[in-house]
Amino acid sequence: MLTMDQIKEIENYCRQSGMPYYEVQTELVDHMVEWIEFRQQTYGASFNEALLAMQAEFNPAALKQIQAEKKKLIQRAYWRLLSENWLAFFTLPKLLVLICLYLLVWLPGFYIPEKYLMKAGIIIVLFYGIIYMQSNRNIIVQNVDNARKKLLSIEVHNTVSGVMFTLIYAPYVLFWWDESIAEPLLSSIKWVYPLYVLLLVSFFHTQVNFHQQLRNRYRQAF
Repeated sequence: MLTMDQIKEIENYCRQSGMPYYEVQTELVDHMVEWIEFRQQTYGASFNEALLAMQAEFNPAALKQIQAEKKKLIQRAYWRLLSENWLAFFTLPKLLVLICLYLLVWLPGFYIPEKYLMKAGIIIVLFYGIIYMQSNRNIIVQNVDNARKKLLSIEVHNTVSGVMFTLIYAPYVLFWWDESIAEPLLSSIKWVYPLYVLLLVSFFHTQVNFHQQLRNRYRQAF
């Protein structure tokens, strides 16, 4: 069983080796402690001997690779959360929202010309997003402002969500900028438009859900 001072020495090694992120450090230190304890119990090594062996095994190059893999895991977690939020609209009770959107688009009594469909709908969803994000801003602001540790998850979230925001709004910006470019697509917009709108809604939900999960998983970082 390692002492607190010995665990601190392992933590310092991680930081000095270019591993500044709290969640990566936490997982690595736990793994390194188990690795050293195994060497001590199995081979009768002293702490210093096991530490040197561990540093050779987990050298700075290996730690950077581990950090890169962790980054990929966080990215996949974000995309998975986004897809779960979107796919939820294909199951009850949220399926009713999707049905209502298609009825709104296709029923003659509620007919909206394709020319105005994207503009009007995106503006409405954007207002919804602003209201939703504002009502849940505390969790995001607290995570960003109150983080006592440097978190890779927040950096990845900011990058991935920025890319996602650009991809989602690119068709809308293009349509607004020059309708003639989107003219060939107008006839098919009504088929995919409700799905597109719900993807936007899912994007806003994902921002909040991601920060909620982050706060729950790494409470000591805040």
